[in-house]
Amino acid sequence: KLQFLYFIGYKGKMQSIFMKAGGRRLFSSIPVIDVTEFVKTRQHGPYIEEVREACRDIGFFQVKGLGDLQIRKEAFAALKDFFEEPLEEKMKIHIEKNKGVRGFINIYEQGNYGVDATDSRSEAEVETEQRDFKQVFTMGTEADPTYKHYTDDLFGPNVWPANPDFNTKVNAYYNNTWEAARIMFSLFALVLGKPLDYFEQRITLPMNSMNCIYYPTKPEGITERRTGIGAHTDYECFTLLAQGDVQGLEVLNPEGVWHPVPPVPDTFVVNIGDMLSRWSNNTMRSTVHRASSPSNEPRQSIAFFATCNYDVLLENLTPLPSMYPSILAGDHLTKRIEEANAN
Repeated sequence: KLQFLYFIGYKGKMQSIFMKAGGRRLFSSIPVIDVTEFVKTRQHGPYIEEVREACRDIGFFQVKGLGDLQIRKEAFAALKDFFEEPLEEKMKIHIEKNKGVRGFINIYEQGNYGVDATDSRSEAEVETEQRDFKQVFTMGTEADPTYKHYTDDLFGPNVWPANPDFNTKVNAYYNNTWEAARIMFSLFALVLGKPLDYFEQRITLPMNSMNCIYYPTKPEGITERRTGIGAHTDYECFTLLAQGDVQGLEVLNPEGVWHPVPPVPDTFVVNIGDMLSRWSNNTMRSTVHRASSPSNEPRQSIAFFATCNYDVLLENLTPLPSMYPSILAGDHLTKRIEEANAN
């Protein structure tokens, strides 16, 4: 079946492209896009169109030129030490002992992530998803409890293991990656035909979070479906994922085929989340993906979920008829977090 998909062109012009498979080009690989020049100049360049095409057709790309690689290396080392600690040590900062979703999450404690309106799947397709075979250290934006939109899940205090070196290095990575995410917000503004600073006033107290993920070696008898993170879309605006060295991320194409995303040194994987999909009226795709440890070695990754302020309206920013009802970003995110952490 062939369809036309309209999107905002390079300088705001309406353009159309011939597509397949329900309005999407088929893909078998994820592009790598160098944004070094944009980081330096914040100017238009060929990378804008490359990002636009990747968002439109896939919802995923890998980006070079963002973030401090030494800070990343140190954070991965600190996390490796943490996850190799005995379980009883990690359980001292388990999320059930803390306010909101902050701290340690053990295997099988998350999964069945629900379906957003932007998801290409139906509720029935995800009902059989099993719970995740992963451990997580999770943290996020902190806010004063007097803030009018304060909830523990979105703005609760972060908790840390006893090792102060962990706090220093992981927090440094979080802050450095947020600066990288702000650069990407500027780039996405241009992709949407908006001014460079369009998102700045909308990300002054963002509902950001970061999952530092450890996929243990798969025990004998554990099925492939039971490993890693089950199929889902991300709830937020977009994700900056540092993969580590071991392959595990897979992206679902419109024909229902899973494609691996091999780690590329010194890059972030960028994937569009439900919020940007709603703003762009689905011309930027929030694509289903999953992760596992297909080999016999453990795997690490760090996912930074870049988000906007609670009271920002997720509404159609294009001139086309809206595909989704408008909703406050905080209401959308709260609902999705509750679904992911329901026991």
